[in-house]
Order: sequence, then structure tokens, then C-alpha cells
Amino acid sequence: GIATIEITPSQSVAELQEEVEDAEKALGRLTSPLGVNNLKEAVIANEQRADAQRDVDRLKAREEEILQGDSVDEIEQAVSSYQAECDSYVNQPQAKQGLPESAADASKRVSDAKAELASPESVLEAAQERAETLRADYGKLDSQLRIVQQTLAGLEAALTDKKGRLDKARSNDSDAKLDERATKTNADVTKLEGEAASLRAKLNQSSPDSAETLLKNSRDVYERGTSDLISEEQNFAVLADRLQQAQADGRFEEMEAAERDLEESRRTFELIRRRAEAIELLWKTLNEHRDTTREAYVKPLKEAIERLGKVVFGSEFEVEIGDDWTILTRTLHGKTLPFDYLSVGAKEQLGILARLAAAQIVAKHGGAPLIIDDALGFSDPSRLEKIGAAIAAAGEHCQIIILTCTPGRFTHVGKAEVVRL
Repeated sequence: GIATIEITPSQSVAELQEEVEDAEKALGRLTSPLGVNNLKEAVIANEQRADAQRDVDRLKAREEEILQGDSVDEIEQAVSSYQAECDSYVNQPQAKQGLPESAADASKRVSDAKAELASPESVLEAAQERAETLRADYGKLDSQLRIVQQTLAGLEAALTDKKGRLDKARSNDSDAKLDERATKTNADVTKLEGEAASLRAKLNQSSPDSAETLLKNSRDVYERGTSDLISEEQNFAVLADRLQQAQADGRFEEMEAAERDLEESRRTFELIRRRAEAIELLWKTLNEHRDTTREAYVKPLKEAIERLGKVVFGSEFEVEIGDDWTILTRTLHGKTLPFDYLSVGAKEQLGILARLAAAQIVAKHGGAPLIIDDALGFSDPSRLEKIGAAIAAAGEHCQIIILTCTPGRFTHVGKAEVVRL
């Protein structure tokens, strides 16, 4: 009764029927030229076509395997050529042995000829391969020889040039001076190579384009900084003039008073902030200890209630206890119900069990007597018998005082001492 939902198709039945008829007409136009009357016949015909296509593909593959890449026309031309050669050979025999007497004899002669030809062919192939290898090696060696010859020619030219330069130098200076100059030159070369390597490393670390960009940006920053400095100097002069005027008007004293008030306010604020932090810390600490203490009592209380409750309700009895030690749910035979949904008798029985469990827990620390005043008025006799056993079990650990005007309800409490007033 909360909501009403109506579901309608996107199209009406008439529209859908019209689309179906159009589709059937289109299907008829497509199947009629193919000689089929319905979809089933079309599927069967398509399967037959697929089988026929597979046979055609298989035969084509077999044909290509037999022809070995040649076409039918080429095979027919080869047959005609071989037939012409055979006819010519028959008409003008050139073989010393004459024509074979039969096809078997011809096949044997062909086999013998192939066997005799196999060995020379193998030798020829090996020789050809060896020739190819030697030819390739010759090409490599010839290339290397040419390179060596060119290198040698270059070295000879360089040697001739150096000899000429050495003779010219010797005509001017002695060998000792030349050695000294060579040593100094080598040292200078080594130093220049080190400097070149250092410059090359710096160049690799920063590209010329990046260096140019950074330089341009630095110049722009310098120009902008100079402009800002001039502007700030002007503003400083204006502010200095205004400050002098303010001091003349007494505003300086007002500013000092305001700064003193501000400092006092800051000290007050800091004091209040520290007190607030201390109060917050105290609040959190008290809550943590309270929650820890509550949890320390909740678990033993739950276990004690369930231990006594299994005497009353059976072994499949469980309860859920809240943080405030109240009973939230009761589970019996696998069925869980909130406490508020239970009957008055069940609530009363759980209340008695909770008080008994609490009395047992505090009994370990000195304890206190548990007083029950005229309870269990809504419990049936079978429950009274079991709740009496639970009260007797709890009475072994703590003192329980029951006040009632109907002592018959508690006749099942074993070892109870009755005092009549």
C-alpha cells in the first residue's frame, strides 16, 4: 500500500505486430530466390553449402599438393613436351641399350640411372658449396687487403710528412731541445684535453638552448626587480611621510596602546587555549577510561547472563549487551529479537537474570545483597521452576533477599531460608 508501480512496453502490440509482419516479408523476399520456404530450410541449406565448400577447399588443397605449385595448363604443356620427346626418341633411338622391353624395365633403368647420378650430384653439390665458401672467404680477404693497403698508404704518407718535418726541425734545433718541446707540448695537450672534457661535461649537462633561455629569464627578472625596487622606494618615501604626519597627530601613541592591548589579548587567548586543551585532554582521558571500564564489565556481564540464561531458556540462548549495560537483543534457537519485542514475562525474566549476573560479578569484590521485590508475576510455572534454579545457582556466590506476598512463586529456589513476617 506504499507505492503503485505500472510497467508498460515501449511499443504497443499493434506496432510490434506490424514490425513482425514487415520482418517476415523481408525474410520471404530474401529466402524466395534461394529456393527455401522458411528459416529451418535455410539453416539446412546453409549447412549443406558449408559441407560442399569444405569439400571444394579440400579438393583444391589436394590439387595444389599434386600439382606442386604448377597450373593445369603448365602440367598439360609438360606432358605434351615429354610425349613429343618420347615419340622422337622412339623414332630415332640414340641409346646404346635400345628401348626397354616393358614399363618395369624402363622404371628399373631410370632408377639405376638416378642411383648412378646421385653420387656425382652429391660430389658436385659439395664442390659447389666449397666453391661458394671459398669465394665468400676470398671476397672478405680481398676487402680486408684493400683496407690494409689504403691504411698502409696513409701511414706511409704520414710517415714521409713527419720525416720531412723532423728533418726541418733538426736543421734548426738539436734533438734534446726537440724532446723538451715535445714533452711540454704533450703536457699542454693533456691539460687542454682535461679542460675540453670538463667543458664537454658541462655542455652535456645543460644544453645551449636551455642556457640561453635561463639567461634571458635572468635578465628579465633583473629588470623587473629593478623596476620593483624603484616603485618600493617611492612607496617607502610616501609611507615615511605619512608616518611622520601620524606621529605629529598622536597616532603613534594610539598604535603603541593598540599593540599593548593586542599583546594582552594574545596572552589571554593563549591562556584560554591552553586551558581548553587541558580540558579537552581531561575529557578524552576520562572517556577512554570510562569506555575501557565499561567494556571490562560488559563482557563478564554478558557471559554471566548467558550462563544463568541457559538454565532458564536452554543451551541455545544468547544476549547482546549495549555499552550502557542494557540488554539489546535475545537469541533463542537461532532466532534473534530486540528486547522491546519480547513479552512482559520474558523481559521480567531477563531483568532478574541481569541483576543476578551483576550480583555475582560484584560479589568477587566484597559484593552487596541483591533485593528482589515481588517479581515474576508474568511467568508461567515451567519458567518459575527454571528461574528458581537460576536464583539458587546465583545464591551460592552472593546474598539474595526476595520480598513477596506469594511465596509459591519461589518454591523452586533450593536451599532458600524462608522468613515470614
